[in-house]
Amino acid sequence: MDYETVSPSVFGRSLRGVGLNILVRDVNEEVDFLTKLFGLKAHRISTDFAILIHDGDILQVHSDGAYGAHPLLGILPESAPRGAGAEIRLFGIDPDVAAKMAAEMGATVLQDPSDRPHGLRECHIMSKNGYVWVPSVPDGSVLPIENTVREKTLLSFGHGYSAQALGKGLKKQGWSIFATTRSKQKAEQFELDELNPVLWPDGDLQPALAQASHILISAGPDADGDPTLRKLKNEIIAIAPQLTWVGYLSTTGVYGDHDGEWVDETTDLAPTTERGKQRMQAEADWQSIPDLPLHIFRLAGIYGPGRGPFQKVMSGNARRIIKGKQVFSRIHVDDIAQVLQASINAPNPGAIYNVCDDEAAPPQDVIAYAAEILGLPIPPVVAFDEADLSPMARSFYAENKRVLNERIKDELGVKLKYPDYRSGLKALLEAGEVKGGSVTRPKSPQSSVGSALS
Repeated sequence: MDYETVSPSVFGRSLRGVGLNILVRDVNEEVDFLTKLFGLKAHRISTDFAILIHDGDILQVHSDGAYGAHPLLGILPESAPRGAGAEIRLFGIDPDVAAKMAAEMGATVLQDPSDRPHGLRECHIMSKNGYVWVPSVPDGSVLPIENTVREKTLLSFGHGYSAQALGKGLKKQGWSIFATTRSKQKAEQFELDELNPVLWPDGDLQPALAQASHILISAGPDADGDPTLRKLKNEIIAIAPQLTWVGYLSTTGVYGDHDGEWVDETTDLAPTTERGKQRMQAEADWQSIPDLPLHIFRLAGIYGPGRGPFQKVMSGNARRIIKGKQVFSRIHVDDIAQVLQASINAPNPGAIYNVCDDEAAPPQDVIAYAAEILGLPIPPVVAFDEADLSPMARSFYAENKRVLNERIKDELGVKLKYPDYRSGLKALLEAGEVKGGSVTRPKSPQSSVGSALS
C-alpha cells in the first residue's frame, strides 16, 4: 500500500488487529521526535495527521483540531502529560542509544536503560506531547537505532557460489551484505571483500536480522529440514513484514522424472531423489511463513568460472557417458545473478521461477564441445550402466526432463547472457578459464566432434 496516496476510506478498511491513535497538540513536533529518535517511518504528514510505521505496525497521529467535534478532546488534560497511565512500547530499538539521543533532544528520560526481569533491556522516554515511549531489546542483544532502517541490505544464508555472483553486482550499487559461512577462512575472505561475515550457526545474527531489507537463502536442506528455519524460524516470522524481498534457491529436481518432456513452474512436484524431496519440503516450509515476500528460484545445473568441464577434459579422465535420450538443463552463474537482480528490482512475492538456459542437452555433447574448443581429442564413450560413477553422480541420471524458462524472460525481462552451453563454455575459455592448466591427452581419442554429436 502506498501510504502517501491511499484514500482515507481504503486505508481505514485495510486496518486489522489492534490500532493505536494518539492526539497531540503539534503533529509535526511529535513526528519529528519519533522519526529522529526511534527511526519510525512517517507518511502523509500534515498539520492534522500523520501515519507512522514501526516494524510493520501502524501508529496514527491526529491533532487536537482534527478532533474538534469529538468528545475525546473534552476530557484531555490541559497541562498534565497526555499519556499518563499508558506506555507505548517500541520493540527492537536500543534503549541506551535512544536515551542518550533523547537527552540531547531535550526530551524527558523518566527511567534510565536497565535490564528488566521480563527479559528486556528498556528505558522510558516522555515526549513534549506527554506520551511515554519505551524502546527495548532482548537483554544481551542491543541493536543500534539505525538498524530500524531497512534499505539495500542483504542477509545471505550460505554465501556460496551463486550468492557471491549476485553480491559482486550489489556491492557496486552500494549494498551492505551480511554473509554467513561455517568456515573461518571464508569469513576472513569475506571481510577482505568488504562484506560483513557471520560465522553461523554459532555467530550472532541479531544485527543482520535487524538491518536486513532482503534475504537470500542458498543453504540447502538436510534430512532434518531447512537449517535456517530450524535455527531462526521465529526470528524470520517476526521480521517478515519489514522485508522487501526474500529469495530461496531451490532446484529443478523438485519436478522429478518426466522422461525427457518439458516442465514449467506450474508442473506438479514429484521428486524421486531424497535431495529433491528435501527441497520440495523446504520450499513449502518457507512458503508457510506469513507475510514473507518469498521468491523461489529453481536452478538447473550450475556452471561458470571454476565450475566448467575443462579441467576434467584436460586431465584425460573425461568420458562421454551416454544413457538413452538423457538430457540436463544448465545455467551459467552470471545468468543466475542477473535473474536474482531482476527479481530484486521488481519484487513479486509468491513468484516461482525456473532458472536455466534455453537448451537442455545430452551430457556427452557438452563434454565433446569442451574438448573441441580446447583443441583436444573427443573423450571416449561409456555406456551409463558401465560407467564408474558415485551414488550421488548416478542419482542425477535418475530424472530426465527439459525445463522451460519463459517466465524469467516474460516477467523479469531477462535476456540470458549465455542461452546455451556453447556460448557459456566459449566465454569461459576466452576469459582465461584454463590458463596455467596442464593437458593430458586421452589414450583413445575420437576423430571429430561430428561423430560425437551424431
